[in-house]
Amino acid sequence: MHILLTSVLMKNGVLTHLLDLANELHSLGIKVSIAIKKDQRRNNRRLNNYASLTRNLNTEIPIHFFYGNDLYTFAKKSKVDLIHAHARLTYSSALSVSERLNVPLVITIHGVYPWQKTHPSALAHSKKIIAIGSAQADSVGLEYKQKIAIIPNGIDLEKFKPLAITNNLDEPLKILWYGRTDEKTSRGLRILNQTIKILRDQGVKIEANKVGVNNSHSITEFISRPWIDNPLPLLQKHQVAFGHSRSLREAMACGNVGFLLGYGYGGKIDQEWFRQDKKQHVDAIPEYKLPLPTPERIAEDLKLLADNRDYLLFSRIEARDTALKYFDVKNMVSETLEVYKECVE
Repeated sequence: MHILLTSVLMKNGVLTHLLDLANELHSLGIKVSIAIKKDQRRNNRRLNNYASLTRNLNTEIPIHFFYGNDLYTFAKKSKVDLIHAHARLTYSSALSVSERLNVPLVITIHGVYPWQKTHPSALAHSKKIIAIGSAQADSVGLEYKQKIAIIPNGIDLEKFKPLAITNNLDEPLKILWYGRTDEKTSRGLRILNQTIKILRDQGVKIEANKVGVNNSHSITEFISRPWIDNPLPLLQKHQVAFGHSRSLREAMACGNVGFLLGYGYGGKIDQEWFRQDKKQHVDAIPEYKLPLPTPERIAEDLKLLADNRDYLLFSRIEARDTALKYFDVKNMVSETLEVYKECVE
């Protein structure tokens, strides 16, 4: 079986999801190709140097860049058996190739969006639809319920792992914001900034970092670090991480106590979170209707860790154990393969 995966070149959870899927499929001996759609709007020569932009991506699989009819030519020459489209900007191209070559199309829904209005043909033609969570699945609509499979994000636990989980009583509590920093989607960051000020005013020693630069003058309690190709060393040096979705999974796998924070606040994520549903979401988007975050509530949760370093140590070990049990990319790939087999039989 030869699988063609499509996306766009944007360093986000969609692309890292695709790369982890591709790498794991490749390790299982399954032939896989990656096709990235070019952005013709980019006139800057540096941005169009796709080879340099992909140099630091975590894969040995060759990447084909396409625009327009290029994807059909590549897919036909490569004799693909199935097309799996990830980024919505590639749905229409993947649909066209699927129809012309008569090969099944699978699409993955990574976000909540008015899919039936924007991509009705891709939804209707697809053999199966994978959604990374129940809210994403619901946004597709009841009409396609029978062809939807919910498969949560999985991460490479052999890559994302702690160096060591130790208990140093003298060091400050090391907190990382590992999520979005733009104004529209960073409600959690602004609340966490207020939280850290409250705790510092109470004498709690905190080292706070955030990945990603934003222009808000209201974020005063964090050291800003630019986006990096390899976040692993930064994740391994912290003890507590705030964020959601794939980012929080990566941080927890590295031994950070994970707090679910975005538009809403879910508190500390541990194995109790998954007690009733092993596919329970790890997302803080509005559709999941989590309680709105407050600085006082988050300060209470952090104070427990700051005041009791044994509890901090236990919670960090538990975070890694939770990742091993619920976040393994191998589980994600195993379920995805079942979808592929259903489509090609």
